[in-house]
Amino acid sequence: MLLALALAALALQPVRAAQDAAIDARELGVAESLMSWCARVDPEGSAKIQARVNQMVAGRAPELLEETRQSEPYRSGYASVSAFTPQIDPHNTRKYCSESRLARPVGAR
Repeated sequence: MLLALALAALALQPVRAAQDAAIDARELGVAESLMSWCARVDPEGSAKIQARVNQMVAGRAPELLEETRQSEPYRSGYASVSAFTPQIDPHNTRKYCSESRLARPVGAR
């Protein structure tokens, strides 16, 4: 019985570690801002970015996500994309959304 409890605790450690690990707040802010803008101009590209965001936040505690979204690095990243995207030439919007590094899965090059 004790061995089973110990094994269960070990099995849950990676889950707990993922929930406790810090998120790159600036990158999350950039990704969510870009995803929001792309939703209006390139829904397919926005969906790719949404998949990336989902990977970034997977297994994270809601409290950690809320704290991250209230942080200065998150707000700065979000604002920088919000200020830049209106300057993108309309002919390049799909490329900017669909071919952005944020449109690729975490770990992809």
